[in-house]
Amino acid sequence: MSAELSGGIRLRTATEADHAAIGALLASDAQAAEPASLPAGDRYVAEVRGTVVGVAVLERFGGDGLLRAACVDAAWRGQGIGTALIEHVLTEAALAALDTVVILTARARGFFARFGFREVSAGEVPDPVARAVARGDAPTSAAIPMQLRLAES
Repeated sequence: MSAELSGGIRLRTATEADHAAIGALLASDAQAAEPASLPAGDRYVAEVRGTVVGVAVLERFGGDGLLRAACVDAAWRGQGIGTALIEHVLTEAALAALDTVVILTARARGFFARFGFREVSAGEVPDPVARAVARGDAPTSAAIPMQLRLAES
């Protein structure tokens, strides 16, 4: 799925051709990490005139998702790209019938709260996501788990 935004910004599912640009973008952000094992379909990018300026990575665990990374190039921050990317990822998560999306964040709690994410204890994180975090498959240093319920129980 792709979407065109004002200012020539395009949101789309990443392809293998985006791998190097995604790696460079995530490497530029000390808090972000790229899980090499994720398929391209779980990576979403924002591009301007063919240049990747933002990325969000969602890993699926059955009916739950873990937002592994969300990053916008520093030169493009403050222009709504991060908001558009997260809205895009959450739409994709809802279309995939995910029940819950979790993010671990140390510095963007206010940003994610705007989408309805709420801080939760580690015990409230869905088991498959918690196991991935416990294995060290997700960044955890000083991170606070936040969760968004997409489906009502």
